[in-house]
Amino acid sequence: MDEVARKLIKTINANGELPAKDFLRIVPRQTNDYRDYFIAANLMHAGYFDFDVGNDKHTNPLGETSQETAIMFAQIMLPKGESFEINGCPRDSWHDFPVNVFSTARGFLKLEEIIDAEQREKKEHKSKRKDYFMAIFTGILAAVLSSVLFNYYALERSSINTPKKAIQQGQIFQCAKPAH
Repeated sequence: MDEVARKLIKTINANGELPAKDFLRIVPRQTNDYRDYFIAANLMHAGYFDFDVGNDKHTNPLGETSQETAIMFAQIMLPKGESFEINGCPRDSWHDFPVNVFSTARGFLKLEEIIDAEQREKKEHKSKRKDYFMAIFTGILAAVLSSVLFNYYALERSSINTPKKAIQQGQIFQCAKPAH
């Protein structure tokens, strides 16, 4: 799920109910038209949140389609007195239109899914980090052990070919003195 969609769902669930303007301020403005609000419109049509207008009852989202809902969200966010045209139809600002959005049961369930997924990601990250350090530790331990065992084996092998007394006196590694 998109990061903006996650943030919208988290915000509406954290607040329970919000004025539509406050809720839609979260949506990043990239095209500066109704297309910016498709994420919110699609979430509404998916049933993650709903709206109310005062005491009016409604039977569907703000629009029949996601595009119509996105257009209506754009109208809500237009500054007072501004308008735009789409498909030859003028659209005025709904700046003072009292729309509130609120979370639905489906929205709360989606929030739980999001939280579970984030916790799973954190656990996986910790596990990967732990595995990384264990691999480094194992590599270092293997290098140290092989070095120690190699040196031990080399000393044992050299002690078979030289007398013990020479090893104890440290004469193994000294150069032989030339005879006069």
